[in-house]
Amino acid sequence: ARAGGRFILEAGAEFGSLNCWWGKRRPRPAPHEGVDFCDFQDFNSGTKRQIKPGCPVPAVADGQVVAVFEDFMAQTIIMTHQEHLDGRQLATLLAHVVPVPGLAPGQRCSPDMEVAAVAASRTTAPAHVHLSVLAAAPGFAWASLQGWPDLLQLHEQKELHFLEPPVPARSPETLSPSCESVNPKP
Repeated sequence: ARAGGRFILEAGAEFGSLNCWWGKRRPRPAPHEGVDFCDFQDFNSGTKRQIKPGCPVPAVADGQVVAVFEDFMAQTIIMTHQEHLDGRQLATLLAHVVPVPGLAPGQRCSPDMEVAAVAASRTTAPAHVHLSVLAAAPGFAWASLQGWPDLLQLHEQKELHFLEPPVPARSPETLSPSCESVNPKP
């Protein structure tokens, strides 16, 4: 039997969604800036499960940490990458996580490197990882970012762009049984 599972994107968890995916699925104040990963289908049992707090979160790609700051559930990590799109530098953002001890701006990361763990939720939303892909002009002052209000303001000013993340067909094999919730979701 192999460990792991396939992520299941609930309606509202995808990029651009206008409604939340949890609770009463209320309207969002603005289109969703990324993708939320919470539920997955277990490879072995086929059961729908939830990622639980403490599940390791790897870097998305080779890159360098440029910002770590508080968000409304835990912390957000931003990493820049060598890839560019239309002359803009690409970056990934992992939100609602607890960075590994010592993770700080300037640190280089690779996709097999654990950079964080899923945080326990401090809201009505279940524990989950939010992934955004960002694009900014070369020389963008990533270190100046102090939080989500800065990100959203710079997006409104068109200095920073949220892009639709390419969502893999299934999760990495590193999603292990230790990341499952105790009670399967129906």
